[in-house]
Amino acid sequence: MIKAISFDIGGTLVEVDRNSKSIIDKISQTTGIDKNKIKKIFRRNFVEKSNSVFAFCDEINFKNVSVIEHIINEHKSRSKLYPETYEVLNILSSMGYKLITISNDSCWNKKKLNKYDVTKFFVEEIYSYQYGVTKPHISLFNYAQQKLNVNSSEIMHIGDTLHSDIVGANNAGWISVLIDREKKITSSNRSKAKYTIYSLEDLFSIIEYENTMNSG
Repeated sequence: MIKAISFDIGGTLVEVDRNSKSIIDKISQTTGIDKNKIKKIFRRNFVEKSNSVFAFCDEINFKNVSVIEHIINEHKSRSKLYPETYEVLNILSSMGYKLITISNDSCWNKKKLNKYDVTKFFVEEIYSYQYGVTKPHISLFNYAQQKLNVNSSEIMHIGDTLHSDIVGANNAGWISVLIDREKKITSSNRSKAKYTIYSLEDLFSIIEYENTMNSG
């Protein structure tokens, strides 16, 4: 029986603007620093830790902090919930399921969920920057399970990334659900997850099936 449901954030609950340049691309273009170098330093400062923009600029030796702050704020302003996110979370919560997030999103994204009034649905919000490791590291999933206080077979994790979400959930012994909104993931890769969905609304039939199969 499913008792708890875990969610990734970006690409799962919150829409990612894939038509605009990524924040890494913009910082690289603005500073003239190699994209791969920016990506590593960005990850170290904002995904694995919660450092200031000043500390990030100091590490890349870029003096105009306000320019980087503007790029980050512009990136944050483009995010929005997927149309079905709020209603699905509301229904799942009202049905008694324990909900939690596990995210590799940057350190400012906790405020992003507050803006959409969905934090009230979650037992806990777990971000990689709080622990110095990123998904699929098992410690994040273990910590989540401790907070949920249920068995691994009773937890379902939904995410849009094979490596971070599906590998992590599978290694933790959870039920893995890949959300492929754009239907671009190959069937061979989709098979790495126990289930594939194309909208959060598809979760209800999976939950019903799992609970029926394990009701005995």
